[in-house]
Amino acid sequence: MSRRNPLRAPLLAGVLSVLALAAGDAQAQRGRLIGTVNDTAGKPVAGAVVAVAALRLETATDEQGVFVFSDLPSGAIDLSIRRIGYEPLRVPVAITGANDSLIVRLVQHALALEGIAVTASTQRQRMNIEAFYERVRRGTGTYVTRSDILARRPLSATDMFRTVPGIRVFKGRGIDGIRFNTSSSMRRDCAPMVWIDGQRAPGMELGEVPVSDVEGIELYNGPSTTPLQFSQGPTGYSCGVIVVWTRPPPPASIRP
Repeated sequence: MSRRNPLRAPLLAGVLSVLALAAGDAQAQRGRLIGTVNDTAGKPVAGAVVAVAALRLETATDEQGVFVFSDLPSGAIDLSIRRIGYEPLRVPVAITGANDSLIVRLVQHALALEGIAVTASTQRQRMNIEAFYERVRRGTGTYVTRSDILARRPLSATDMFRTVPGIRVFKGRGIDGIRFNTSSSMRRDCAPMVWIDGQRAPGMELGEVPVSDVEGIELYNGPSTTPLQFSQGPTGYSCGVIVVWTRPPPPASIRP
């Protein structure tokens, strides 16, 4: 005849209580962050790239300027927020393990140009885009046009290159970038030089450019294929070149 251990039931109950507390603590350690990105006038900023580099997380704001991170560890994190035309922003945030909310404001880049200069700048941008489509017709590099983007509807500009031979999507600092599978770049993290609208942007990754702003992208995997105008400057180009053209503003007659 077996005997029932009088200590077994209390012990089992104690173990179950500890497991229940541990599960509750584990759930309490995760939190949800809902944020809104506005400009200094209080208007929502759509398409801003929001990243938590330490956790390799990235998202973008919607048309209302809202972003969401649904599974964050409790404690302190740093948000980085970028949008073309605005000053980049870093924001320290304390995640409490509940539903946290945040409102941030981005400051637009100051334009030290008079009205006539702005008109000339817009005209120059349109000429640069025409030159881009001429290079697309010649086919000396790898290209993505606005039509390609509208057809694919990618979440990030780097998504356009995930299946392209000789190109890999590289994640660093929580932001996607592009790397070329050449003999020189495969030996190390060899970052291509990024150009934005004819200006060099050292240290920038393609994933930092909101895809909604992109008119076209050019990729050149080395010096031999890179056009002369994108081979200038003190930095070497053995790692390749990425050229991004942003969408020009619509003519004044059709602006909303």
